[in-house]
Amino acid sequence: MGQITFTVEGNKTFYSCGCKNEVIGENYMITPCSLDCEVYLYSIEQSNRQGNILSYQLTDKGAQK
Repeated sequence: MGQITFTVEGNKTFYSCGCKNEVIGENYMITPCSLDCEVYLYSIEQSNRQGNILSYQLTDKGAQK
């Protein structure tokens, strides 16, 4: 993959790969473009290294309400 760029809008960051993250209070949330994306893997690695509690939420993007 080429160089990943990003833009910041308020407390949200949008990456050129398709990932996005957001900080709400003390919570850091990332929506990965894929589970093997280097942005996502780096975020998980750093959170784990810092001793943060990690939790995951799985969603079905194809689900209709």
